[in-house]
Amino acid sequence: MDKEGRSPLLLAGARAAWRSVLALIELGSNVSLRDNNSRNIFHHIVLSGGELDKFTQLIATRVEGEPVDALLNDRDLLGCNSGHTFFFF
Repeated sequence: MDKEGRSPLLLAGARAAWRSVLALIELGSNVSLRDNNSRNIFHHIVLSGGELDKFTQLIATRVEGEPVDALLNDRDLLGCNSGHTFFFF
């Protein structure tokens, strides 16, 4: 974790390193982790210019037992879910 509470997966998402994001997920990274601002991987994908629906489909096919819908609706400290983040930032 870095000083902002970002795991390697969140850092890869924040830096638009899409292949790294998928590789880390395939290697078992915890997609439910949040940073110090309570942002999850979907928030970081949106903030770095990723296509949310594309990654939702890719992550859903690679993650077993994780509630992808719940991750999409997780709210950060500002009260924004990943969809809100897209419009506000």
